[in-house]
Formats: sequence, C-alpha cells, structure tokens
Amino acid sequence: LPAWFPPPGSRWGDVIDCVVKHCVAPEDEARYRQVFSPGRLEALFAGGQWDVEDEWRIHSSREGSRWILLKMELARDPYSGHLKSYAVFSDVTAKRDAALRIQKQAETDGMTKLYNKTTTEELIRNRLAQNSGLACALMIVDIDGLKQINDGLGHGVGDEVLRIVSARMAECVRTP
Repeated sequence: LPAWFPPPGSRWGDVIDCVVKHCVAPEDEARYRQVFSPGRLEALFAGGQWDVEDEWRIHSSREGSRWILLKMELARDPYSGHLKSYAVFSDVTAKRDAALRIQKQAETDGMTKLYNKTTTEELIRNRLAQNSGLACALMIVDIDGLKQINDGLGHGVGDEVLRIVSARMAECVRTP
C-alpha cells in the first residue's frame, strides 16, 4: 500500500476520506462514497446481497486517469458480528478504452467521422423525447457539384471533399 494509506485498524470513514483525497476523480467522489457507505453496505447485506461491483476513475500522477473495477464480497464476522468486506480492485482502463473505440466506430461514418444515419436518428429521437424546452438545431448540408467531382476527378477526390467539409463542420458545432 502507498505511504499515504491509513494504517491497519483505522476507522472506515478515515480510509474512505484518504482514498478520495489521493485517488478518486472529483466527478466520481459522490458515487465512490455512496458505494462504500456503511449504511448502504449493511442494507445490501441485510437484503441478501453479498456482492458489490462498481467502476470509477482514479487519478495517478504517473499514469493519468484510470478506470478501476471493484468486486467486493460482504460477510458477517461470526465472532464480532461486524460486517466485513473482501475487495478486489482491477484496472479495466484498456477494456473500457477498447469498448469506447468500438462504440465510436459503430456510431460514426469511417470516412467523415460524423455520426452515421442510425446514430443521428437516435440522437434526434432522444432529444425530442426530452422535451426540455432547450433550443436545438439540425443541420443538413447538400454539397453542390459533388457528383460532377466524383465523375470528372474520381471518387478519391470526392471523398477528400467530403472529409474536408465534414472536418470544417465539426469545428463549428458542439457535440451532443
């Protein structure tokens, strides 16, 4: 364990506070504290759930942001009656990064890097279903003369025109 980690026998809350201070990404702090809340763990165990699994980001000065998977089992100590936890932490950053790459490939057009038709339709449906009253816009672009470029100069040149136009469009708009 790192030198900053509390010594054995430390209070549960002190251990959680120390880990949050040194490792947990600020955007995941509330969820981390909730996962390790003694009241929540007691309630889960009393309800018959003896295993807990969750993921969150940690920050490392050497490696930057990493994703950690927690697998924890709860057990009642037969002698003291205290609830004990046995936890295994695994670095799942590579697995999450690979899943995000695959998701991005599935959602975007390989040439233009813009959302594909299926993803665009889903984003529009989700936005309309929100009914939030916030303004939104949909931009549809027709490139005049693209057929003539493809026919006269070849599809390679036409593809390059599409890449240039899509890159300029992406520079001008926010992602959803």
